[in-house]
Amino acid sequence: MLLAVSARSGVAQPAAPARYWVTLRDKQGVRFAPQRYFSPQAQARRRRQHLPAYEASDLPLRPDYVAAIAARVDTITLVSRWFNAVACRATPAQAAQLRALPGVRSVEPWPATLKASAASRNLKQPGVPGPKSLSPQPKEGVSQAPKPLQANDYLLARRQTAYLDEPTLRRARLDGKGLRIAIFDVGFEGLPGHPAFQALVNERRIVATHDFLKNRPDVFRGGSHGIEVLACLAGRLPAGPGGEAGPALGLAPAAEYLLARTEQLHRERYAEEEAWLAAAEWADREGADIINSSLAYTEQRYFPEHMDGRRSLIA
Repeated sequence: MLLAVSARSGVAQPAAPARYWVTLRDKQGVRFAPQRYFSPQAQARRRRQHLPAYEASDLPLRPDYVAAIAARVDTITLVSRWFNAVACRATPAQAAQLRALPGVRSVEPWPATLKASAASRNLKQPGVPGPKSLSPQPKEGVSQAPKPLQANDYLLARRQTAYLDEPTLRRARLDGKGLRIAIFDVGFEGLPGHPAFQALVNERRIVATHDFLKNRPDVFRGGSHGIEVLACLAGRLPAGPGGEAGPALGLAPAAEYLLARTEQLHRERYAEEEAWLAAAEWADREGADIINSSLAYTEQRYFPEHMDGRRSLIA
């Protein structure tokens, strides 16, 4: 076992677990039924796009390989079909054991060591930071009656959609009908009771949700940035007195939606990238036509010289 000497006590301490990315050699012998793995919508999308029923990247990992890794590490944090790889937390000694396994192709520190850091360079990227809650949310369980609509509300709705070039889409008769759009964000706090999404909820066009940080279906917490993004796609002003649908605030009011929480508010962790990858594989399985990812990892994680298309999981 590798030991580290504590500068404070002078006593040798076991090396702490670190993140590793374990790539496997093959997927020989695995069983796979695409009609059971992919949702009907995903199968239809593959046919529509002239894709095969499945590809090698869709096959599951060999369970014996995964079991051998799990028996030798502290924690497996991600299993990726697309990469045929496992992310885990392990000590250097455990990582050395993994490299000796017959099914393992490589074991690399994750993330790869960066030559420059924000601390050493004393820089802060001017790019887009991770999403933040832009508006206070009502306390859970407290309902708020929507305020009566004013003429200015309709004016703002028209301005918002005009900025997004909605007239062009309307002339082309494009409103998202028949599409599934996945949104990855920090959370969708306040969505179920928000009047702008009443039609979306009532028509059951939120077809699946998952929090990939907490591994649970509830995405309606964590932050409000997700509903601000969703408003630009599926939001509507509340229905009028006669019950007719309110004006659309978004460009795809007729689409179906998959909502994924992959980001933590006020923190930047590499686990978020693992959550993003897991969400991408999930969205593909559920038949997403489009993934909208309003996230960025540049401020505290990567600098331009690191953006070579190979360093981050998302790239």
